[in-house]
Amino acid sequence: MPLEIELKLRLSPEDVGRLRGDPLLTSLTVSRPVSQKLFTAYYDTPDLYLQRHQMALRLRHIGRKWIQSIKGGGEAALGLHQRHEWESMVPTGRPDFSQITDPSLIRLFDGAESHGQLCVLFTTDFQRSKRVLRLVDGSEIEFSLDRGVIRTPADFTSEICEIELELKSGSAQSLYQFALDILHIVPFRLENTSKAERGYRLVTGFKPTPIRAAAVRLETEMKLGEAIKVIAWNCLDHLHGNEAGMLQHQDPEYLHQMRVALRRIRTARRVFARAFAATGFASATSDLKWLSRSLGGARDWDVFVSETLSEVRNYFHERPGIFALWEECEQIRQNHNEAACEAVGSTRYTEAMLRLGAWLNAEIRLLAPDSQQSELRKTGLEWPVKKFADSALSHGHEKLKKYYKRAEGQSSEAVHALRIAVKEQRYTAEFFSDLYRRKRVKRYIKSLTGLQETLGAVIDTTVTERLLNEVGVAEGRDENDGMCEARGIVLGWTVQRGLMKRSELDEIWGDFAKKEVFW
Repeated sequence: MPLEIELKLRLSPEDVGRLRGDPLLTSLTVSRPVSQKLFTAYYDTPDLYLQRHQMALRLRHIGRKWIQSIKGGGEAALGLHQRHEWESMVPTGRPDFSQITDPSLIRLFDGAESHGQLCVLFTTDFQRSKRVLRLVDGSEIEFSLDRGVIRTPADFTSEICEIELELKSGSAQSLYQFALDILHIVPFRLENTSKAERGYRLVTGFKPTPIRAAAVRLETEMKLGEAIKVIAWNCLDHLHGNEAGMLQHQDPEYLHQMRVALRRIRTARRVFARAFAATGFASATSDLKWLSRSLGGARDWDVFVSETLSEVRNYFHERPGIFALWEECEQIRQNHNEAACEAVGSTRYTEAMLRLGAWLNAEIRLLAPDSQQSELRKTGLEWPVKKFADSALSHGHEKLKKYYKRAEGQSSEAVHALRIAVKEQRYTAEFFSDLYRRKRVKRYIKSLTGLQETLGAVIDTTVTERLLNEVGVAEGRDENDGMCEARGIVLGWTVQRGLMKRSELDEIWGDFAKKEVFW
């Protein structure tokens, strides 16, 4: 089946008029703009057999014609949807499989029939305004502006207001470059869910949950240029998959997973910077640092209030100052979460994601070799990923030993640096885990996780002290009201726990150092 590549952008209905009237679209248009009213029925069995096989069957009514489409496979990340599509004309608004010639599709629909009668699960009814654009680089895209509604038989509805940029010729990079131009006209969000996915969610009452990082799928003989894209897309999919839940102020785990995704992205950049020029990636680096800071403050307060302060409150609930301190800290936590949501919801965030998408769809360039560079940089593109992974993991492992020696002096900065290095080595091991024996990788990662948790407890004192300093004494408050005592209790609690964990660190490190590496 042909591969359909399109970028989806979700925008506010209030901005549609401004976009339509902008001269940019007129200047790039090479076909007569067409407006169509599209009614589409999506079919599946009562037990959702097609959805479970990652396929969608739809019949679309356009004028007097019915077009049957079967879509499936592929992936979506950063708003870019890549799916296989098979289309045919049918005489009526009922599924007709007589023209299907693909053996896998024939088997699929034979199986569907055994699961019950195909029926309409939901419909879409929208107005589409479309035109073909020729961009400056010669790429051609079909620009479609859709406005309407998704509706289920039970009359649950979801609004449609989105732009679809479908690639007709050229590179997918051009879709992101053009989207950056649109962003200067109207704000929008990258949309990872298709109309079909949103329809299924309406039907099933789907409730999203925070998404953890998916396993990275690599092959031993894969070249570095391909491997870095696979890893980067995995990280960005992790980030974007938690975005909606975080913006809706749902489970704090959404924010946590977005922060983890950002750390993974920045780790990937550092790991591969040893071999590749990352000028395209570098253009978004400052934005990623800004976003990490925005989410970092909110995450620190989430952990402090929901874990540390909550635990102390349970033990010292009779102290009136503890509750007063908790109230102030909860308000600060909410303020930081609002600031984090503002950052993720900003145009700057969308712009950073578009630049990353453009870079990932461009050619990865090798650093220009010179006499100062390592052999790795000179031959990077030709290296199989396994050989590169061996080198990167060894480099990270030696870095841990060096950082541990520095941390033996108990400097909080050195302990923090060691914890970051442990975390980055863990992510690196996870990136390349597909290339090695699973059990050995799992043991190594488990040891790193234990080290990371212990180091986190050791530096909690520094973090707690910093956060408590944000809790200023309100004007006119009597210092005898217990707030000072409450601060002392909380700080003493974390100091004691940190000392206990610090005494365990040498033993935990010793166990880790004895373990055989897996590469």
